Amino acid sequence: MSDPTTTTANQPEPPSQSQSATIPSSSSAPQPSTSTSVPPSGQTPSNADPVPGPSSSDPPNPVESIDIQTRCNGVIEAYRSGRFGKTTAILKLQQVIASAGPSASGDAAFKALESYIRILDNFDAFRNSAGERGAALAGEHEQGNPRPEGEQGGDSDEGETLPTQKRGREVVEEDDDDEPTSRRRIDTRRFPWVIQEEGSPSDLSPELRKTIAALENFARDPKLTKASLLNSPRCPQFPDSEWTNLLAGRAVDFDHVFSGVYSVSADSQSRERFGTLEVITGTSTPARRVQSHSDFVIAWEKYVEACLFVFPHRRGELDHYGQFVKQLFSSIPAELHTRVIHFDKAVRLRVAQRRNILLTDYHAFMDLSTLWLQFGGGSTNSKPAGGGSSGNRRREACRRWNTNVGEQDTSPMLAPALPQGRRDSDSPNRFNISHYRPRYARDFIWLDDDDDRVTLSIASEYFDPIPSVPSHELRDSVLSRTINDNPDLFQIVTPVRITTLRYLLTSHPNQPFVDSICEGLIHGFWPWADTTESNLPTSLDVEEYVKDPVHVAFAEEQRMTEIAFGTFSPTFSRLLPGMLSVPITVSSKARSKKLRLCVNHSAEPFSRNSLIPRQAVSVPLDNLHNLGSALRRARARLGPDVRLVVWKSDVKRAYRIIPMSPYWQAKQVVKINGSYNVDRNNNFGGRAGGGLWGRFFALVLWIAVCMFFIEDLFAFVDDSFSWDVEGNLILYKNYNRLLPVKQARFLSVLDLLRIPHDDEKQLWGERLTIIGFDVDPNAMTITMPPSARSDLIATIHDFAVPGRRLPLSAFRELAGWVNWALNVYPLLRPGLCALYEKMKGKSRASALIRVNVSICRELRWIVDHMMTSEGVFMMNSVEWPLETACFTLYSDASSSGLGFWCPAFSLGFQCRINSITGHDVITANGVRIFYWESLAVLSALHWLLGFCPAAPRRVVIYCDNTNSVDMFSSFRASSFYNPILITLVDLMLSFDTQLQVIHIPGYQNMVADALSRFQNEAALHYHPNLSISTFQPPHLSLGAMVS
Repeated sequence: MSDPTTTTANQPEPPSQSQSATIPSSSSAPQPSTSTSVPPSGQTPSNADPVPGPSSSDPPNPVESIDIQTRCNGVIEAYRSGRFGKTTAILKLQQVIASAGPSASGDAAFKALESYIRILDNFDAFRNSAGERGAALAGEHEQGNPRPEGEQGGDSDEGETLPTQKRGREVVEEDDDDEPTSRRRIDTRRFPWVIQEEGSPSDLSPELRKTIAALENFARDPKLTKASLLNSPRCPQFPDSEWTNLLAGRAVDFDHVFSGVYSVSADSQSRERFGTLEVITGTSTPARRVQSHSDFVIAWEKYVEACLFVFPHRRGELDHYGQFVKQLFSSIPAELHTRVIHFDKAVRLRVAQRRNILLTDYHAFMDLSTLWLQFGGGSTNSKPAGGGSSGNRRREACRRWNTNVGEQDTSPMLAPALPQGRRDSDSPNRFNISHYRPRYARDFIWLDDDDDRVTLSIASEYFDPIPSVPSHELRDSVLSRTINDNPDLFQIVTPVRITTLRYLLTSHPNQPFVDSICEGLIHGFWPWADTTESNLPTSLDVEEYVKDPVHVAFAEEQRMTEIAFGTFSPTFSRLLPGMLSVPITVSSKARSKKLRLCVNHSAEPFSRNSLIPRQAVSVPLDNLHNLGSALRRARARLGPDVRLVVWKSDVKRAYRIIPMSPYWQAKQVVKINGSYNVDRNNNFGGRAGGGLWGRFFALVLWIAVCMFFIEDLFAFVDDSFSWDVEGNLILYKNYNRLLPVKQARFLSVLDLLRIPHDDEKQLWGERLTIIGFDVDPNAMTITMPPSARSDLIATIHDFAVPGRRLPLSAFRELAGWVNWALNVYPLLRPGLCALYEKMKGKSRASALIRVNVSICRELRWIVDHMMTSEGVFMMNSVEWPLETACFTLYSDASSSGLGFWCPAFSLGFQCRINSITGHDVITANGVRIFYWESLAVLSALHWLLGFCPAAPRRVVIYCDNTNSVDMFSSFRASSFYNPILITLVDLMLSFDTQLQVIHIPGYQNMVADALSRFQNEAALHYHPNLSISTFQPPHLSLGAMVS
């Protein structure tokens, strides 16, 4: 056997193709004939692994078969091409050699595997020593203490001396934590990031600069830093692995910190290297995880203690951020606390991965807030578990009904096989709905999962940018000259801190819209007016409407107030070229003696409002439906015993803080008592007034909700409102009084933006009037304020006197007032039928109209129910699924009779029209089927409420007449049908029953149809167990009694 040639580790030669394919031999078997043959004994090349010489006395070895050699060479080539790592290559080589059979064992197999591993080592040494050879050529000495050339690296089984490759691998594979003591010096000044920083230094706070300096110092010798820290007598208890992360500026794993509090074993990891394979022992999975608020507090306090030990200058940052996260926990239900925990992880990870933000730079985490706090990490569902949004689930339910997917309808009135007929999509029917919202309920009806409505703050993410001044206006030389020559008249006046607003909206997803708002606040807004073909005159004066001395004095007083605020220009005596004046009026507020100054932009000729399209200025204002949904969610998660309060905050001079462009200011010059003022700002008389204010305030709400995390914040024009837990108060220093935390935070947002507000308009309590209605979050009711209800009842009593003659304006005023009350008394809508019919076709406001008996009956019927009703109960006024109905009935009518039946009891009822008593209407000629269909529905409900020992809470009645379905959905009908509605409402209120009347195609309503036609055999065919009886419809009510 020849002596092996030792290849030095310092400068390994590249392994040749023949080397990698050389088959190690330890027997006298003839070498296979391949394209890469084995050098003969005694002729081992200097760059090859030592190969044992052949012996004629050794038997053939299976590991040297052509198949084994080819497969091993394939593994080596795959490793060299980078298809897998070295550990995998060694395992594959071992598997190939072991597959040679039972005889492939002992020294021969080990020597073969050892030789192939040396081939891999040679390749590694060549690949990793390129840098070392470059360093040697540059005259730099090698790292470490090299062994003398030829020193043995280990003994083979045969006593051979193996090539010394280990020393070379140690040079390139030393521990990453070791600081190299001898490397080519790097010019850090040439790093691109260093050049950029030197050219334009970052604007960093002193705290950030101290942190960066400390981390740079720690990085010079991490092991020494950590050893010094752990040996400090004041070092707090903290997991070893997290000390490493903290000193390196990486994010700390709170799960490990929390686990360390309860651990009784040492937190240690050991690392061992086997060739290029590094094995880390010790658990990396924490035994416990932070899953609740209390868990977080424990981990946070440990983290703060350790962090301040290393970075004492960060105390203020940690205190403020800790308080911020605790507020998040207190404002989010316990079942969603994992969202706050994940949000905190994401925030600390981002701060650790960047060197220019602090934990208190909340604006830098807006996307994380949206992702984790609002959507739970990417899901659009706001609940901790479950499917998609409620709206998607409702649409999916409807789609499944329409495509006959899901449960099959097995109602007994269906024939075994029914033809597919036309489905009327305009009416609610059993095919296209799973929930049904009757139109009479207006907006005070809720879904159990009612959280998909767009609020004003969210709407800001979808608004189009507000247009700038049209180019043809800017080219108007006459007006431009007037504006430029009179800077004292045309100014941009707003108290809003535009720079602060812009900064807080940096992360807003609708930046074009944000830019348009900020530009408007700087240069003035253009109100969407299309003046291209308006033919406006160069100058326009108007006749004054205000003649009353009291009103003139009030107008003069208002002028001085506006001048003091800067929203009116100084007074001047004549119009300048390009100026258009608008008339003013003085009127009293509704049901109040207080006066108000109004600017009439709709006055002709050349109405300014006519230039502005209505669809461009609409804004989705929040209302009590939004607040009701929020209160229902809060009550569901807090339980019935936690008491709540509601609050509202009013913005002072809301519309008037929005500046208008000088090119529009010239078109809204006001004339008061013979002199003029340029109105510089937005006002209530302009069609775009609400659109401009609403869009600006939508961004303010977005900041409050998304930047300051004020939950369930809504706004209706200038009134913002929400709820809070009773007792959750904080001192608001500007007014020196306690306010709900959310309200105080919202006022702080207004203060930050310098949006004005007054102390007396910031209200809160257990019961509060919001948008004209009293909201009680503990009784969960929305009612009319007692004083307003008393005033309305008194007005109705005064109005409802038979034979009295009143002007049309009085009829209109009362109708509007009652209509407003119907928001909380929606079932009483039939009480306005006679009033509206009396006003029909009349237009002159002063025309006298006689109050008839029908009007008196219906209005007093409204009063009777208002005096006994509590208004809307939010927990019961829900859009309930049809399948939750206590009973389902089917009704129908024909020219000969009425019929209805109840599948639950297998009872059917029928009545011949000519046998109906007590209904004078049946003697009239031409009574349409619509009347009988509606009477059949009423009869079905009347029978059920009298039949059941306990009144059912929810009832569904199917009807195949769309007119009847529409009438029971809107609670609006002509006087001929209105008594049916009044009688129905009396039943619903007396028995506290909720009714839904749903359309069903006629071919699906065969049992009720057969009953109405007295085709009892057909009815029994469809439902054999049906028991059939006759009935009489109930007597109809015309309203209250009138003496």
